[in-house]
Amino acid sequence: MWEFAWTNLTRRKGQSFLTILLTLLTVMVFVLIFAFYTSFQQGVVLSQQRLGADILILPNNASTDAYTALYTAKPNNIYMPVAVLDSIKKVEGVDLASPQLFIQTLNAGCCVVDSETRIVAFDMDTDFVLKPWLEGANLDSLADDQIIAGCNVPAYLGDRVGILGDVFRIAGTMGPTGTGMDETYFMKMDVAKRLATINENLKDVLVNVDPQAVYSAVLIKIQDGYHVADVVANIEKADLNVAIVATDKVVTNMKTQMSMIGQVMMLLWMLLLVVTALALIGRFTALAQVRKKEMGTLRAIGGQRSDVFKWILMEACLLAGMGGVLGSILGICMVSPLIDWLQQAFTFSILALSPGLIAKSLLLGTCMSVLLGGLAALYPACRSARLAPQEIIMRGEMD
Repeated sequence: MWEFAWTNLTRRKGQSFLTILLTLLTVMVFVLIFAFYTSFQQGVVLSQQRLGADILILPNNASTDAYTALYTAKPNNIYMPVAVLDSIKKVEGVDLASPQLFIQTLNAGCCVVDSETRIVAFDMDTDFVLKPWLEGANLDSLADDQIIAGCNVPAYLGDRVGILGDVFRIAGTMGPTGTGMDETYFMKMDVAKRLATINENLKDVLVNVDPQAVYSAVLIKIQDGYHVADVVANIEKADLNVAIVATDKVVTNMKTQMSMIGQVMMLLWMLLLVVTALALIGRFTALAQVRKKEMGTLRAIGGQRSDVFKWILMEACLLAGMGGVLGSILGICMVSPLIDWLQQAFTFSILALSPGLIAKSLLLGTCMSVLLGGLAALYPACRSARLAPQEIIMRGEMD
């Protein structure tokens, strides 16, 4: 029966192509939305786990925002006095406070970082964000000529990279986080301040800024038993002239923003699904109509009603299945361009497609297409199976 159904499909290539195209478009959009939104959700969860800080302190006059600081790798030359750190440590409810300093690489020549890339300097003594990763990688500390690389930044000399006139060894590469950490180099605070002080080209960027006397951000972990909102209020009372960001609010706002985009996408896909289902029902009804004589002949030579029913369903599932496979592959291929396009207008955390998610998307898209084809062909298959062989042969295409 499968061979019989396949022969009929190849005989009518034009009709088969149109049916496959309908299914392909529907499944492609579904897989595109599913893979994108699942990657986004995974990225948000992972970034929450690996960010580690409950509160982010930025300079009050910062030209950037929390979204940019947390979820992009855009170099941010923002600074506040180092004295802010000591004041924050005295605030009630603050358990740990660790400073960071943002500087950037500059356009340069061969074998060095040749684009503006963010460098985050951290304090080995107080850090609680990177230290768990260092311990997991069996690194007690970093040497002055060592750095940690985000998973998406390159090395140009094997395990070495040139940054601001110095050559550093990459001590380790962090796993993906879905945040700006993936495109960032991390180095010791004193090393970064030395580079920022002696590098002549960087002085043009750090105008009227003494790298030894400033930090760019302070990450805070609150004490057990305290609520983030209460600690934020305590910091505000200290009147430190800084911007205070509760990281959970940043994540929540980002989830809300992307949830609205996801809902619009899903609504459009549902409308496309309804149109496709109606079109497929019409296609398979017409398919059964033009093949009445073939069905009558099959019944006349001993075929059962169930054979007619299976025949129509098999053709429908074959057509829809082929469209589903092709649509799933195209949908996966379009996820990265969609992410690049959306990131031009929105800031969000998202992980690259994992092999597991790709396999799941392909399987889900194919299964959905076969199910859609089978349901759309159910009515014409039942209707054709009920007809008597004599009626089919005599009436033929008159219906």
